[in-house]
Amino acid sequence: MASSKSDREPEPEPGAPPASLNGGQVLDGYFLKSRAAMLDIAAMLDRLSRGEQSGGAINDDRKRQLRAALAILNDAEGAKARRIQEIFSQ
Repeated sequence: MASSKSDREPEPEPGAPPASLNGGQVLDGYFLKSRAAMLDIAAMLDRLSRGEQSGGAINDDRKRQLRAALAILNDAEGAKARRIQEIFSQ
């Protein structure tokens, strides 16, 4: 008996990534975008540092959130996106 369309898994949206990718596929698909995002973050942190040097250190919760998120990116634990979202949702 053939299954009906309603019995099958939903089709992914056009352009959506497959549900499961191997490590090489992840790097192939996301490396350049991730590299650009990291360079943007590095540039913003450089500007913040220069601004603090010329105008004094700032005590701002946003700065604490950024530093905490960077620590999560550098740790070995999983669920990074969820954990970082929790930091920015506080």
